[in-house]
Amino acid sequence: MAIFQKRKRAEHRFEHVGALQSPPGFDELITVSAGPSGSVALWADATARSDIEAHFESLGSASFPETRTSSRPQVALCAYRSASMAPAHAVVLEELPIAHPLIQELPNGDFLVVGARCAWRPEGPERNALIVGHDGAVVHEGTLGDGIEHMLVDDSGGIWVGYFDEGIFGNFGWGSPGPEPLGSAGIVRWSPMFEKLWEYEAIDDYWLADCYALNVDSDRVWACPYTDFSILEIASDQATARATTDVSGPRALLIAGEKVALMGDYKFGGSLLLGNLDNLSRLKKSEIGIPDGRRMPPGTLVCRGSVAHFFVDADWFTFDLARAI
Repeated sequence: MAIFQKRKRAEHRFEHVGALQSPPGFDELITVSAGPSGSVALWADATARSDIEAHFESLGSASFPETRTSSRPQVALCAYRSASMAPAHAVVLEELPIAHPLIQELPNGDFLVVGARCAWRPEGPERNALIVGHDGAVVHEGTLGDGIEHMLVDDSGGIWVGYFDEGIFGNFGWGSPGPEPLGSAGIVRWSPMFEKLWEYEAIDDYWLADCYALNVDSDRVWACPYTDFSILEIASDQATARATTDVSGPRALLIAGEKVALMGDYKFGGSLLLGNLDNLSRLKKSEIGIPDGRRMPPGTLVCRGSVAHFFVDADWFTFDLARAI
């Protein structure tokens, strides 16, 4: 008879904030994130998901994401505050032209919707960024480039974008035959008018190949990029890098004073590395789970300062590193 050892429960756990409520007539959660003031979500009718998340097959049966929707479905954009799971603010966007959207809320209450993929064509690039006003009208359109992994707004309305490899090296016409990808630096800060305000410049020939983790705090930004997963600190438009050891594929990065946590790796999304910014060679291995101690299920992970926001469908969980140390 085989003897099975019961798996140890996770040492650290998320707390359940609540389940985000859908607005009337929109019951399908398409994308969700955490803004400076709370959670934000884009909802649609159930029939719209396949169009918004569509892929196409290229030569060799490779699958690529569509950059535009074919039906331009109606969607609802909602902002939530932790005190209530009902939308604190919601607008209806009559036509969503971009596929694979990401969402944030700007300080003035407008919504920012950005497509993760964006094609360049000889007649010009697609506009994959929309500002949607309080009445649901699109008040501004622009281009933030292809290959967007992270998109977070800071307290002043700056738009921080972290790009994955295709957004850095080029695809969908960017790089060849088109111009250099807008995300070639790996991390870019844009204005609410989609003007490039700042981009990462290599430190001692340390170039970014993929922005694995991005954290936008009140006064600085943190990142953990591929290939060697150093921790970047960006303050007053100056970047500094701290080398790490034994770090591979982190999904998220948390900072609380001099404390640091790296969440997830190539093998397991609930892995947790804990340590100090001044000694990143000695990170303690741990594990984080959901409130009952079970492993983290698939979901969306967004970090701001010391707090990780984890969304499993409409369920909103948080973990605060400052309270855990």
